[in-house]
Amino acid sequence: MSFHSRATAAVAAAVAVTSLLAGPAPRAQQVLFDFNSVPIHTPLPIDVTAGGIGAHLSGTGQGFSIQGSGSPIYPVGFSGNFVYPNSVFQADLLVSYSKPVTSFSTLYALNELGCDDSATVRVTAYMNGVLVGTNTATTPNPGTYPVWTVACSFPQGFNSVVLHYDKKPPTCQDYGVELFFDDMRVTPAADPWTDLGFALAGTGGLPQLLGGGTLVTHSSGSLALGGARPSALAVLFVSLSGAPAPFKCGTLVPLPAALELTFLTTAAGTLTLSWTNWPGGLGGVSLYFQLAIQDPLAACGVALSNALRGDVP
Repeated sequence: MSFHSRATAAVAAAVAVTSLLAGPAPRAQQVLFDFNSVPIHTPLPIDVTAGGIGAHLSGTGQGFSIQGSGSPIYPVGFSGNFVYPNSVFQADLLVSYSKPVTSFSTLYALNELGCDDSATVRVTAYMNGVLVGTNTATTPNPGTYPVWTVACSFPQGFNSVVLHYDKKPPTCQDYGVELFFDDMRVTPAADPWTDLGFALAGTGGLPQLLGGGTLVTHSSGSLALGGARPSALAVLFVSLSGAPAPFKCGTLVPLPAALELTFLTTAAGTLTLSWTNWPGGLGGVSLYFQLAIQDPLAACGVALSNALRGDVP
């Protein structure tokens, strides 16, 4: 069947086809934010980067600043620069990340003097502002300016946390509600995508053709196309049987267990596709994505994008 006869209708460029790629992924290396590169006395908000991840830190109330070993309070167990409260009044620390993470932990210290018990600290995780989960911590080693770790782990991923003074010590009388933080660690969510390029197994090494554009990942639940001929007709192939590579000079070869969706690229030659609730409850498989794009200047009038493999957990 020819490309033109198969692709006779264009549909909207937003496809309800899961977060099929947003589930559990292999554990990645932890990334440490130690604040040692931030000058002391720097007030929040600040932006710091470690391991290819950006973190934006801000605070509620009178907020926080970066302090070092010369600060009036330097909790035992902290090192270098750390996040210091600006007042004796309660304030939450807000941290957002440029990429999704699956775990978070931080050292925290409390203003408690000679206490037999300690306050409870809470961390709450969000994904794009939507609650993912929460966890609390209470040090088993109370005393004076006790240091402990509060952490959370959610395999579905999150990109911001709120750190909150949750409950005062049950019996301690000599305490304040200030929180101090150091050594924040996160585990980046694994990228489920693999770019298979233009020369694919089973295609005879077909290169990208003029106007084919590049299929790139936009997020774990969407694809983006750039560089195609403006307002071109395109067919997205999604296959369970290997890289689709359906193009054979003027024809589209039917694929087993393949989904085909037809689109018009934008006037700028771009396209964004997103999906939820993949039919059939697929899991533990790899899906292959490729676009065949109508282009009168390409060989046989049809160009191919590169192909991507998405690993469905």
